[in-house]
Amino acid sequence: MKQGEHSWKMHDTCFFLQPELSSLMHDLKVELFSLPQNRSSSGVSNDVMHFLSKSTRVLSSSKGLILCHTRSNLLSQFFVCNPITKSWFPIPSPNQDQVEEEKHKVDPIMVLVECPGDNFENYMIFYFQGPTDWSSSFPCKFFNSKEGFWKEMEKNFFAGGRNLKFNMPVCCNRVIHFISDCGTYLTRASKFFMPYIMSYNLENGTIKMLKLPEDAIGYSDDDSCDMSIFSWGKVIYMFG
Repeated sequence: MKQGEHSWKMHDTCFFLQPELSSLMHDLKVELFSLPQNRSSSGVSNDVMHFLSKSTRVLSSSKGLILCHTRSNLLSQFFVCNPITKSWFPIPSPNQDQVEEEKHKVDPIMVLVECPGDNFENYMIFYFQGPTDWSSSFPCKFFNSKEGFWKEMEKNFFAGGRNLKFNMPVCCNRVIHFISDCGTYLTRASKFFMPYIMSYNLENGTIKMLKLPEDAIGYSDDDSCDMSIFSWGKVIYMFG
């Protein structure tokens, strides 16, 4: 509710809603909702919504663009869609071979970042591949729409000792941030015992660990605690 109030103040009128993959029981329907305070049309037509709801997962979004993954028994395709203009731009898979995410029907960790300027076809996508050992180090690739192919980042992304919430990134000044979970599976002796934010500089691969403010972690050792992160206006981080 609080995030909805902030959205209304920033003149955002609608948002997409899609069930978590683990809780899907029937279909993959993607729905579009208007904020209660503003019922103006979003410009997204019903046929676009029908297309998005047909075996499509929304992986990430950025300023009106959405990164989608269409998956079936015979086809696996990634594309960036502009729902307003009904346009979509296919992109190659980050891995030519069948990856583990495909075998187990798990959504890949991919983040869409819109590049500066008014050209909606100018964007970058970052793909974080799961670690192959116990190091919590994620190899990273990036895709530039102008170049049209994937490149390896020189430095891997270190996630620390906790599980990160890759589905809620915050990108600011070419630095992407992910918040950790709040589970009690670590001992107090671990430097990762308290929840934290890991930042990853998309230009040079610099990694930093950011501590949460004291008032945000007061109940972080509670089993029911579930923190989120999102960017808003002049305030870089908001927690809930």
